[in-house]
Formats: sequence, C-alpha cells, structure tokens
Amino acid sequence: MLIERGLNCWIGAKATILDGARIGDNSIVAAGAVVCRGEYPAGVILGGVPAKVIKRIGSLSGGNCSHGRSGIGA
Repeated sequence: MLIERGLNCWIGAKATILDGARIGDNSIVAAGAVVCRGEYPAGVILGGVPAKVIKRIGSLSGGNCSHGRSGIGA
C-alpha cells in the first residue's frame, strides 16, 4: 500500500500518516494527528487521533488577499 498526498498539502509536526491514506489537494494535517487508512477530501483540515475532518477550507493558493495588498511587507 501507498500513502497518496494531493498537491499543496501542509503536514504538521509529528503527524503520522499510515499506509493506505489518500489526502486530497489543498488540505492541512494538524500537528500530532494520526491519519489512518482511507480517503480524505480536498480542501479540509484534518486533526485528532484518529484524524477526522475538523473544518472545510478554501484553496491555499494565496491569490486572494482580503486586505488589498499582496506580498510580504506590502
């Protein structure tokens, strides 16, 4: 079995991802989470032991800046 991770995923410190897990694009795995075998949707925050969907989020592309500025220090 393999672990499949989508594009633009963030994996927190000391997270454990077990064989057979499929994590969708633009997802975040919380620090210390244990992601078990199964398929997890795109655009979510996963956390807990065992991991479950905590919250649905939008894209992490960074293109939408709500304050009208872009870039660091702008």
